[in-house]
Amino acid sequence: MQGFKKVLVALLVVATILGTIGPVFAAPADVAGTKYEDAAVRLLALGIFKGDDKGNFNPDQPITRAEATAIVIRALGLEKSADLMKGVTKFADVNADPGLQWATGAINIAVSNGIINGYPNGQFGGRDNVTYAQLAKMVLYALNYGVTVEGGIWPTAVLAKADDLGMLDNLSVVADAPITRGDAAKLLDNSLDIKSLKQTGYGDLKQYEETGATMLEKMNLDEIEGRVVEIPAVASGLDDNEVTIDITKKNGEDLKDIDTETYTQLEGVDVQGLFGLEVKAWVNDDDEVVFVEKKTSDNDIYTDTISELTDKDTVKLDVLDDEVTFADDAVVYVNYSKKSVTDATKDLKVGYYGRFVEKNNKIAFASLFAFGGNEGVVTSVDGEKIKYFTTSENERTLDLTDADSVTVYNADLTKSSLDKIEKDNVISWWKDGDDWYIVVSTAQAEGKLEKVKSDKVTIDGKDYTMQKADNATYSLDDDETVEAWTEAAGDLDDLDGEDVVALLNLKGHVRHLRGSATKTSGTQYGIVTASPSDSEITVFTKDGEEVTYSIDKKTDWGVLRDPVSGRYYGKNDSLGYYVLSYKLNADSEITESKDGVGVQYAVSVSKALPTVPDDVYELTSNPKADVGSVVKKEKDDDFVLLDGSKKYYIDSNTVVMRAVNSKGELDPEVLAWEDFKDLVLGDSAANDAIIFGDVGKDAKAIIFVNANFKGTSEDWYYGVVTDKPWKSGGDWHAEIDVFGEGTQEYTLADSPTDVFSKGDLVKFQLTAKGEADITSSDVVKISGTPVEVTSADDLYIEVSGATYKVEKDAVVYDLDNDGALDDKLGASDIEKGDKIFFIEKAGVVKAAVIAEKGTGTTTPPTSGYKMEYNGQDGMITVTKDGESVEDDKYYVLVGEEVFLVTDGKADVSSLPNNKLYTGKLVDKANLTDVLYTLTFVEVK
Repeated sequence: MQGFKKVLVALLVVATILGTIGPVFAAPADVAGTKYEDAAVRLLALGIFKGDDKGNFNPDQPITRAEATAIVIRALGLEKSADLMKGVTKFADVNADPGLQWATGAINIAVSNGIINGYPNGQFGGRDNVTYAQLAKMVLYALNYGVTVEGGIWPTAVLAKADDLGMLDNLSVVADAPITRGDAAKLLDNSLDIKSLKQTGYGDLKQYEETGATMLEKMNLDEIEGRVVEIPAVASGLDDNEVTIDITKKNGEDLKDIDTETYTQLEGVDVQGLFGLEVKAWVNDDDEVVFVEKKTSDNDIYTDTISELTDKDTVKLDVLDDEVTFADDAVVYVNYSKKSVTDATKDLKVGYYGRFVEKNNKIAFASLFAFGGNEGVVTSVDGEKIKYFTTSENERTLDLTDADSVTVYNADLTKSSLDKIEKDNVISWWKDGDDWYIVVSTAQAEGKLEKVKSDKVTIDGKDYTMQKADNATYSLDDDETVEAWTEAAGDLDDLDGEDVVALLNLKGHVRHLRGSATKTSGTQYGIVTASPSDSEITVFTKDGEEVTYSIDKKTDWGVLRDPVSGRYYGKNDSLGYYVLSYKLNADSEITESKDGVGVQYAVSVSKALPTVPDDVYELTSNPKADVGSVVKKEKDDDFVLLDGSKKYYIDSNTVVMRAVNSKGELDPEVLAWEDFKDLVLGDSAANDAIIFGDVGKDAKAIIFVNANFKGTSEDWYYGVVTDKPWKSGGDWHAEIDVFGEGTQEYTLADSPTDVFSKGDLVKFQLTAKGEADITSSDVVKISGTPVEVTSADDLYIEVSGATYKVEKDAVVYDLDNDGALDDKLGASDIEKGDKIFFIEKAGVVKAAVIAEKGTGTTTPPTSGYKMEYNGQDGMITVTKDGESVEDDKYYVLVGEEVFLVTDGKADVSSLPNNKLYTGKLVDKANLTDVLYTLTFVEVK
């Protein structure tokens, strides 16, 4: 058998693929799930019907005579001919209507072939609604059945013949009522494979037979049937967009030999959804498949798990709860590797999951997955990292960042995607090298837990299997703790009658049961800031609030209530406080530390850094607490190192706090994740902290305890201080015009006294609090000595023998005669002879202040333009080649001032007296091209 490659240009699986197999492409939303869905999807795929510009099918909308004519002509494969026949028709009303010109070709063909006629008055009525009987007549005449109804009683004869041919199947016909688009689609869909009436004799021997071409054949389409036997996952010779079909029938005729053909399908088509199934496809003369639908009955498809190997050719399926037998020539794949199953008890294993396809009461095809015990309950998904648990609350990570490919399937083995995996999904997976395959169960059951047995539970009256063999787990506290199911009914006594959620695995068994019988707040982290009484402590929480909790006097952590040893109100070395992890009961109270409820860890901080174990009070074993200096080497690192070697991963769930302020006072604050992730932390005592969590896993909380902690972002900012710093609310503030950011007010990390003032150039980083951290080494003070620009060429300047590039949008100011910050200029205002202060990064000037302007003029060599300044009348004279320039075509730009040149002069007398200025001549039509530059002093 020879294989041929075809091009599948519109592989659309109809929505009748239900149950185990979903549609490749969804039907338009307004017909999905309705009685019109099958017909609409088919006719849209064939191009017979068109949707609107919003993708709707509009099944309840009436169809006009023009529209009905067009769809019948398309169904006859004459759309291209209709395009050629567009133009004048025999109907004046059509010719005069601009809104009907699109249909003129179809109308001309239909009228010339007797498919439709105009009204007796000579009008066509293209905008009139067509009735059920009228559309049935059009289709009958299109298929040459007109001779069978001519002379008959209208509309009885037409409807009777249409019904006899099956055109009206599943339609409720009202002869003279307007037919809707939905019913019109069903009528056309019913007609696609009806043989047309063919004349076989002439004259007295004239007779007709129902052997003519169908509409499908008139559209040059062949109908093929067969089984999808190969997809790229199982055949290395196939490209990613190819699929192979064993064809057994063509145009209704059984083939003597199976014809195996390979087709190329559109991107996004779920070929996995058709793997192993029998399909019907329509193929045109160009070897293009324009439509395909599933022929295998849903009753013959099982997506199930092998629960027992009963005989050489027989296995028992879990959900089906019955045995199935393999045919002698059955095709079986395991993890996409073809297997020769001569003895199921040896070649297959209990636990294999996949699709079983039955034919003639035997399994003809199976595609199975062997997961090898790889299964878990998803707790979170972050890009290509899936966190999950197996038999306890301890999270594991499925890291797919280095995978060559990741293929995700729904439980019915239709295609899904990684971004659709969510919390509470149950996933199973296997891998082939670096190619990963994941199957996702999203099934859940919710309701009251009514009954518990050793192997099943009853939720809202429905029984669900729950077995130790499935690695089933349960939680009594909304997943704060997760326990393995031991099949001891007493384990779930606390959930009796409570609302529960059951997460189901691929078998439909309970994989995890969750309730809140002993629900707590979940582990929280905070800083004890006060002890109002012997029975209360006040805790600064991760929400940035101080909350006072009641505590039980019977417990053994009275040290937390002792305001003397606690020294909550001290400072620096006299300060004492506690950092802790804790849980609250259902009444939001801290109680005795039992089963993790109450205080878990309390770390006594009486100096910059506590010690382990002396200052750590351990009341439970998890999570652990550790202390040390925190290092975060680069911005956006997803981990920190404690004492240079202990790695803890961090993400948006990590609680980050600072306990004391820069004065050494207990003044807790929460650091936002968006700010913390951008920080770079060096190996310094300033970054001493307490970390809750297990080494090598996630840091649950990080609390910085050193008064000198700042933490700075990796990004540097460059700018000019534009106002005198001021103090407000206990903090220093400054207004800075920053390159790339504009002028903004910044809170300062430290006092600016003796560090910088207005006009100075600064570079700085932002701390964890978003404060500008400006040190004296990063300041260029304008009270110093400026440097001279010895060369200026475009945006390149030479200073002290070194060449710098000036950023096009660099922040540039000048100073007034008193040496104070004055006007904002542009990068091009820095010229040869100027004396400047500047601040740069890697040879690129980010900000500059011009302290003194140089003298003289700079003229483009061949421009012919010239400017001269007359200080007595405040006029600049402008000439070109010795002649006055034309009126109102030029500007003189001085800083942000614009002066129009009229009568060859620009009046700049409005400028303040006794100042040095730079004037630039530009053409109004091209403001960026400076024609001449003049430096002058306004003196009146």
